[in-house]
Amino acid sequence: TIALDVSAKALQSLKDEKIIKIIADARDMSKIKNSSIDIILIIFALHHVNGPNYASSLESLKKIIEESFKKLNIGGELIILELTLTSFLFLIQKLFYKITYQILKFFKTDMVFFYKDSIIIENISSTSNITKASMQDIKMSGWLDPLLGTFPGIIKIPSFLMPTSMKMFSVRKN
Repeated sequence: TIALDVSAKALQSLKDEKIIKIIADARDMSKIKNSSIDIILIIFALHHVNGPNYASSLESLKKIIEESFKKLNIGGELIILELTLTSFLFLIQKLFYKITYQILKFFKTDMVFFYKDSIIIENISSTSNITKASMQDIKMSGWLDPLLGTFPGIIKIPSFLMPTSMKMFSVRKN
């Protein structure tokens, strides 16, 4: 089992000594041998890997998916759990990207950028040697933090008011 994260602190919290911990950015998985992994899980991470503008966020998404497929064995599976936005909310977020980035930079907190379903599917589908990507909705329940960790714990809302949807994307490498 391999865990990859840019945060040494996050990896240190993993107590199982059988887990190989790699401090790296998911856009560059060069520390992992190509065609050596059976399953790659990307769990609630894509919205954290972006850049100073919208184009850099799309490039980051593309790079993560490409890197993941390089590491997968033939028959290996990429599974992504991610929060996504509707097309309307995505457009609003995209329009305010630069100002949001600057505000969060001022507060010394990381930019968070959510994709819409079709952008993730398009990026997965543009990778060669795959079977068709599937997507499933995962129902959220209870009280959730709409600021999703950017400013944690300020408010909680019922899940039905949450502006994001939870999705599972899955694809197998041919």
